[in-house]
Amino acid sequence: ADWGLFNKSDPYCICEVIGQEGATFRTTTVKDNLEPSWNEDWTVAYDEGAALKFMIKDEDFGKADDVLGEAVLDSKEFFPNGFVGDIPLVNAGKQAKALLSVRIDV
Repeated sequence: ADWGLFNKSDPYCICEVIGQEGATFRTTTVKDNLEPSWNEDWTVAYDEGAALKFMIKDEDFGKADDVLGEAVLDSKEFFPNGFVGDIPLVNAGKQAKALLSVRIDV
């Protein structure tokens, strides 16, 4: 992650259907932003019962991208009726309260 008084992250989100090979989506990177908004759509064939994993990463030039937070949404939370709401992110830093707002249509 980018640290310092004026540094901001270059976040992007990876969403995957756990256990489904090739069922992964990566958003565009939002440059220099601590509160990104992606508003991107992803359509995927879905196997009932599979959870969704979201990972927010900071794109870094010349080194490995840092994980800014992650969450798993169990199938029962969004299937069969969809989901609209905030998901708490874990591994987002010490005492950080980070949320990911998502909308899932089934």
